[in-house]
Amino acid sequence: AIVGRPNVGKSSLLNAFTGEQRAIVSDIPGTTRDAVDTLCDYNGERFRLIDTAGLRRHGKIQGTVEFYMANRATKALERADCALLVVNGEEGLTDGDKRIGKVAHDAGRACVIAINKWDVKEPPDGHPRSKSILKKDFLRILRDQFPELSYAQVCFTSATESAGLEPVLDTVLSSLENYNFRLSTGTLNRLIQEATFERPYSTKGKSLKIYYTTQVSTRPPTFVLFVNDPELMHFSYKRYLVNCLRKKYPLEGTPIRMNVKSSHKPRE
Repeated sequence: AIVGRPNVGKSSLLNAFTGEQRAIVSDIPGTTRDAVDTLCDYNGERFRLIDTAGLRRHGKIQGTVEFYMANRATKALERADCALLVVNGEEGLTDGDKRIGKVAHDAGRACVIAINKWDVKEPPDGHPRSKSILKKDFLRILRDQFPELSYAQVCFTSATESAGLEPVLDTVLSSLENYNFRLSTGTLNRLIQEATFERPYSTKGKSLKIYYTTQVSTRPPTFVLFVNDPELMHFSYKRYLVNCLRKKYPLEGTPIRMNVKSSHKPRE
Protein backbone atom coordinates (compact mmCIF):
# COMPACT_ATOMS: atom_id res chain seq x y z
CA ALA A 1 0.00 0.00 0.00
CA ILE A 2 1.47 3.33 -1.09
CA VAL A 3 0.66 5.72 1.77
CA GLY A 4 1.60 9.26 2.70
CA ARG A 5 0.39 12.82 3.08
CA PRO A 6 -1.53 14.50 0.25
CA ASN A 7 0.57 15.63 -2.72
CA VAL A 8 3.82 13.81 -1.91
CA GLY A 9 3.81 11.94 -5.24
CA LYS A 10 2.09 8.62 -4.44
CA SER A 11 0.19 8.43 -7.75
CA SER A 12 3.26 9.58 -9.70
CA LEU A 13 5.23 6.77 -8.08
CA LEU A 14 2.53 4.25 -9.04
CA ASN A 15 2.66 5.44 -12.66
CA ALA A 16 6.46 5.21 -12.64
CA PHE A 17 6.35 1.62 -11.34
CA THR A 18 3.88 0.48 -14.00
CA GLY A 19 5.18 2.63 -16.85
CA GLU A 20 1.60 3.67 -17.60
CA GLN A 21 -0.68 6.55 -16.73
CA ARG A 22 -2.81 4.43 -14.40
CA ALA A 23 -3.54 7.18 -11.84
CA ILE A 24 -4.46 10.83 -12.31
CA VAL A 25 -1.63 13.12 -11.22
CA SER A 26 -2.21 16.73 -10.18
CA ASP A 27 -0.60 19.38 -7.97
CA ILE A 28 -3.97 19.77 -6.27
CA PRO A 29 -4.01 17.76 -3.00
CA GLY A 30 -6.85 15.25 -2.75
CA THR A 31 -6.95 14.22 -6.42
CA THR A 32 -6.87 10.52 -5.49
CA ARG A 33 -10.19 9.71 -3.82
CA ASP A 34 -10.18 5.91 -3.68
CA ALA A 35 -7.69 3.07 -3.16
CA VAL A 36 -6.76 1.77 -6.64
CA ASP A 37 -5.26 -1.71 -7.16
CA THR A 38 -2.66 -2.13 -9.91
CA LEU A 39 -0.64 -5.25 -10.77
CA CYS A 40 3.06 -4.88 -11.49
CA ASP A 41 5.62 -7.56 -12.46
CA TYR A 42 9.25 -7.21 -11.41
CA ASN A 43 12.04 -9.82 -11.48
CA GLY A 44 9.56 -12.68 -11.63
CA GLU A 45 7.53 -11.33 -8.70
CA ARG A 46 4.03 -9.93 -8.99
CA PHE A 47 3.13 -6.93 -6.84
CA ARG A 48 -0.33 -5.60 -6.15
CA LEU A 49 0.20 -1.87 -5.70
CA ILE A 50 -2.54 0.01 -3.85
CA ASP A 51 -2.52 3.77 -4.46
CA THR A 52 -4.28 5.43 -1.53
CA ALA A 53 -5.64 8.86 -0.79
CA GLY A 54 -3.40 11.12 1.29
CA LEU A 55 -4.10 10.84 5.02
CA ARG A 56 -4.69 14.00 7.05
CA ARG A 57 -5.19 14.60 10.73
CA HIS A 58 -8.76 13.74 11.84
CA GLY A 59 -9.43 17.34 12.83
CA LYS A 60 -8.42 18.49 9.34
CA ILE A 61 -10.93 16.30 7.52
CA GLN A 62 -13.52 18.56 5.92
CA GLY A 63 -16.84 16.99 4.95
CA THR A 64 -17.77 13.39 4.23
CA VAL A 65 -15.69 12.90 1.05
CA GLU A 66 -12.34 13.28 2.84
CA PHE A 67 -13.60 11.14 5.71
CA TYR A 68 -14.27 8.23 3.36
CA MET A 69 -10.96 8.85 1.55
CA ALA A 70 -9.06 8.46 4.83
CA ASN A 71 -11.18 5.46 5.81
CA ARG A 72 -10.47 3.64 2.53
CA ALA A 73 -6.76 4.40 2.76
CA THR A 74 -6.63 2.91 6.26
CA LYS A 75 -8.51 -0.20 5.10
CA ALA A 76 -6.11 -0.54 2.15
CA LEU A 77 -3.25 -0.58 4.63
CA GLU A 78 -4.98 -3.32 6.63
CA ARG A 79 -5.12 -5.67 3.64
CA ALA A 80 -1.56 -4.98 2.51
CA ASP A 81 1.60 -6.87 3.49
CA CYS A 82 3.89 -3.86 3.24
CA ALA A 83 3.44 -0.12 3.61
CA LEU A 84 5.44 2.08 1.26
CA LEU A 85 5.53 5.38 3.14
CA VAL A 86 6.19 8.20 0.67
CA VAL A 87 7.85 11.34 2.08
CA ASN A 88 8.36 14.58 0.16
CA GLY A 89 12.15 14.99 0.08
CA GLU A 90 11.78 18.64 -0.94
CA GLU A 91 9.79 19.51 2.21
CA GLY A 92 11.55 17.10 4.58
CA LEU A 93 10.02 15.07 7.41
CA THR A 94 6.78 16.46 8.87
CA ASP A 95 4.45 15.55 11.73
CA GLY A 96 1.98 14.20 9.16
CA ASP A 97 4.58 11.72 7.92
CA LYS A 98 5.16 10.55 11.50
CA ARG A 99 1.43 10.06 12.10
CA ILE A 100 1.01 7.95 8.96
CA GLY A 101 4.12 5.94 9.78
CA LYS A 102 2.66 5.22 13.20
CA VAL A 103 -0.56 3.96 11.56
CA ALA A 104 1.51 1.52 9.47
CA HIS A 105 3.52 0.45 12.52
CA ASP A 106 0.41 -0.08 14.67
CA ALA A 107 -1.15 -2.13 11.86
CA GLY A 108 1.86 -4.47 12.12
CA ARG A 109 2.89 -4.14 8.48
CA ALA A 110 6.33 -4.35 6.94
CA CYS A 111 7.45 -0.83 6.06
CA VAL A 112 9.71 0.86 3.51
CA ILE A 113 10.22 4.63 3.38
CA ALA A 114 10.55 6.24 -0.06
CA ILE A 115 11.97 9.77 -0.08
CA ASN A 116 10.36 11.06 -3.28
CA LYS A 117 11.16 14.20 -5.32
CA TRP A 118 14.82 13.81 -4.38
CA ASP A 119 15.85 15.16 -7.80
CA VAL A 120 14.97 18.62 -6.43
CA LYS A 121 17.71 18.21 -3.78
CA GLU A 122 20.34 16.67 -6.04
CA PRO A 123 20.26 15.30 -9.61
CA PRO A 124 20.11 11.52 -10.10
CA ASP A 125 23.69 10.21 -10.40
CA GLY A 126 22.92 6.81 -11.86
CA HIS A 127 23.74 5.12 -8.55
CA PRO A 128 20.52 5.30 -6.50
CA ARG A 129 21.96 3.10 -3.74
CA SER A 130 24.94 5.40 -3.13
CA LYS A 131 24.83 7.62 -0.03
CA SER A 132 25.77 11.27 -0.59
CA ILE A 133 26.27 13.78 2.23
CA LEU A 134 22.73 15.11 1.71
CA LYS A 135 21.28 11.60 1.94
CA LYS A 136 23.27 10.81 5.09
CA ASP A 137 22.03 14.03 6.72
CA PHE A 138 18.43 13.19 5.82
CA LEU A 139 18.82 9.65 7.20
CA ARG A 140 20.24 11.02 10.46
CA ILE A 141 17.27 13.38 10.86
CA LEU A 142 14.89 10.53 10.04
CA ARG A 143 16.40 8.22 12.68
CA ASP A 144 16.52 10.97 15.33
CA GLN A 145 12.96 12.24 14.82
CA PHE A 146 11.27 8.99 13.85
CA PRO A 147 12.58 6.23 16.19
CA GLU A 148 9.33 4.22 15.91
CA LEU A 149 10.27 3.24 12.35
CA SER A 150 14.01 2.86 12.90
CA TYR A 151 13.69 -0.66 11.45
CA ALA A 152 12.32 0.60 8.11
CA GLN A 153 14.73 0.74 5.20
CA VAL A 154 14.93 4.04 3.29
CA CYS A 155 15.17 4.58 -0.48
CA PHE A 156 15.61 7.86 -2.36
CA THR A 157 13.47 8.16 -5.48
CA SER A 158 12.19 10.53 -8.12
CA ALA A 159 8.93 9.52 -9.77
CA THR A 160 9.19 12.22 -12.46
CA GLU A 161 12.73 11.14 -13.41
CA SER A 162 11.94 7.40 -12.89
CA ALA A 163 15.03 7.21 -10.70
CA GLY A 164 15.57 4.80 -7.81
CA LEU A 165 12.51 2.64 -8.58
CA GLU A 166 14.22 -0.77 -8.69
CA PRO A 167 15.87 -0.33 -5.25
CA VAL A 168 12.42 0.38 -3.78
CA LEU A 169 10.94 -2.89 -5.07
CA ASP A 170 14.08 -4.83 -4.09
CA THR A 171 13.81 -3.37 -0.59
CA VAL A 172 10.12 -4.27 -0.38
CA LEU A 173 10.98 -7.88 -1.27
CA SER A 174 13.71 -8.12 1.38
CA SER A 175 11.39 -6.52 3.97
CA LEU A 176 8.67 -9.06 3.18
CA GLU A 177 11.21 -11.87 3.58
CA ASN A 178 12.01 -10.56 7.08
CA TYR A 179 8.27 -10.10 7.68
CA ASN A 180 7.95 -13.90 7.37
CA PHE A 181 11.01 -14.62 9.55
CA ARG A 182 10.82 -17.59 11.93
CA LEU A 183 13.35 -18.53 14.62
CA SER A 184 13.74 -21.95 16.24
CA THR A 185 12.67 -22.15 19.89
CA GLY A 186 16.06 -23.37 21.10
CA THR A 187 17.99 -20.57 19.40
CA LEU A 188 15.48 -18.00 20.63
CA ASN A 189 15.69 -19.12 24.26
CA ARG A 190 19.50 -19.10 24.22
CA LEU A 191 19.47 -15.57 22.84
CA ILE A 192 17.01 -14.31 25.49
CA GLN A 193 18.93 -16.08 28.30
CA GLU A 194 22.19 -14.45 27.20
CA ALA A 195 20.49 -11.03 27.07
CA THR A 196 18.99 -11.36 30.57
CA PHE A 197 22.28 -12.70 31.99
CA GLU A 198 24.16 -9.73 30.54
CA ARG A 199 21.61 -7.22 31.84
CA PRO A 200 19.24 -8.58 34.53
CA TYR A 201 16.23 -6.47 35.50
CA SER A 202 14.58 -5.91 38.87
CA THR A 203 12.16 -3.36 40.31
CA LYS A 204 10.69 -2.76 43.76
CA GLY A 205 12.93 -5.47 45.18
CA LYS A 206 11.66 -8.13 42.75
CA SER A 207 13.69 -9.68 39.96
CA LEU A 208 12.16 -10.37 36.58
CA LYS A 209 12.63 -14.00 35.56
CA ILE A 210 12.03 -15.16 31.99
CA TYR A 211 11.45 -18.91 32.03
CA TYR A 212 10.59 -19.62 28.43
CA THR A 213 10.23 -17.82 25.09
CA THR A 214 8.53 -18.97 21.90
CA GLN A 215 7.60 -17.50 18.55
CA VAL A 216 3.85 -17.79 18.05
CA SER A 217 3.47 -16.29 14.57
CA THR A 218 5.03 -14.43 11.65
CA ARG A 219 3.79 -11.43 9.62
CA PRO A 220 5.11 -9.74 11.74
CA PRO A 221 7.40 -11.95 13.87
CA THR A 222 5.60 -12.25 17.22
CA PHE A 223 7.12 -13.69 20.39
CA VAL A 224 5.67 -14.62 23.78
CA LEU A 225 7.75 -14.49 26.96
CA PHE A 226 6.62 -16.54 29.97
CA VAL A 227 7.78 -14.77 33.13
CA ASN A 228 7.29 -14.92 36.90
CA ASP A 229 5.31 -11.65 36.96
CA PRO A 230 4.22 -9.76 33.80
CA GLU A 231 3.88 -6.50 35.76
CA LEU A 232 7.64 -6.49 36.33
CA MET A 233 8.30 -6.19 32.59
CA HIS A 234 9.01 -2.51 31.84
CA PHE A 235 8.60 -1.30 28.25
CA SER A 236 12.25 -0.19 28.21
CA TYR A 237 13.43 -3.72 29.05
CA LYS A 238 11.15 -5.18 26.39
CA ARG A 239 12.72 -2.75 23.92
CA TYR A 240 16.17 -3.90 25.09
CA LEU A 241 15.25 -7.52 24.32
CA VAL A 242 13.92 -6.54 20.88
CA ASN A 243 17.18 -4.68 20.19
CA CYS A 244 19.18 -7.77 21.23
CA LEU A 245 17.12 -9.79 18.75
CA ARG A 246 17.72 -7.25 15.98
CA LYS A 247 21.45 -7.17 16.78
CA LYS A 248 21.68 -10.90 16.04
CA TYR A 249 19.11 -10.89 13.23
CA PRO A 250 18.78 -7.40 11.64
CA LEU A 251 15.21 -8.04 10.37
CA GLU A 252 15.15 -4.72 8.54
CA GLY A 253 11.77 -3.60 7.31
CA THR A 254 9.56 -5.49 9.74
CA PRO A 255 8.20 -4.65 13.20
CA ILE A 256 8.70 -7.17 16.02
CA ARG A 257 5.94 -7.91 18.51
CA MET A 258 6.83 -9.16 21.99
CA ASN A 259 4.07 -10.19 24.41
CA VAL A 260 4.46 -11.18 28.06
CA LYS A 261 2.49 -13.85 29.94
CA SER A 262 2.64 -15.34 33.42
CA SER A 263 4.16 -18.80 33.67
CA HIS A 264 1.81 -19.63 36.54
CA LYS A 265 -1.87 -20.35 36.03
CA PRO A 266 -4.12 -18.29 38.32
CA ARG A 267 -5.72 -20.25 41.12
CA GLU A 268 -9.41 -21.05 40.95
